Formats: sequence, C-alpha cells, structure tokens
Amino acid sequence: MKKIILIIALVCLYSCNKDWFDYTNKYVGNFKFTCIVNSYGAAGSSQTTFVYDGNITRLKRGRIRIKYGAANNYSIDTDVDKNGNFSAETANGGFKDKNNLTFFYTDGLAGGGETYNVSGVRQ
Repeated sequence: MKKIILIIALVCLYSCNKDWFDYTNKYVGNFKFTCIVNSYGAAGSSQTTFVYDGNITRLKRGRIRIKYGAANNYSIDTDVDKNGNFSAETANGGFKDKNNLTFFYTDGLAGGGETYNVSGVRQ
C-alpha cells in the first residue's frame, strides 16, 4: 500500500505544470519600466522618457516574456541564463537581481531610427 501511495505522489508531482526549480521563477512579477528613447535622423536627434507599468511572465523553463507599454504593446520573449542575462533577436540585457533589470534595443534604418534603453523595477 505504501508503494502505491508513493507512486501516486510521484506521478502527481511530476505531472504538475509548474516547474518549482526553474531559476526564472524569481523574475516573474509586476514591474515599473522607464524607457529612454533616443531618436535620430536627417533632421537631428531627440530624447524622450516614458514610464510604463508592465509584467514579466514565465513561458517555459529558462524563457520569459517581458511586456510593457501604454497598453502592454511592447513584448519581448527571451531565454534567460542562470546569471540573469538575456539576448533576444530584438533586445539585449539582464537582471541585476530579482527586482531590477535593464535592456536595450534599436529600431530603424541607416537614415534614422530609435534606440531604446529600458530599466525595470519590481513593484
């Protein structure tokens, strides 16, 4: 009887969707993001700062989604290494600790574009 209970307990433990030991779990939560946008082009350059609420969710082991913007319209899916660093197609950066992250990305062509420097603080 003890063997059957042990087997049932093990099956329940391993069939659960949550990966309790995934190191990215500590990064999940609500964040306040400060986004500094540097625009450049033929007419010159400018800098604008925006502050957005957002969140970080876990997609699967070692992978997160960062969402922020006026309507959570900016989204980055990225793998995170055990040191908190990430490099996606569109963004590079990392976590200083479980409550702070920074990343940057560029959008544009040779004639002009924008560079985004983003920092997030857990709320």
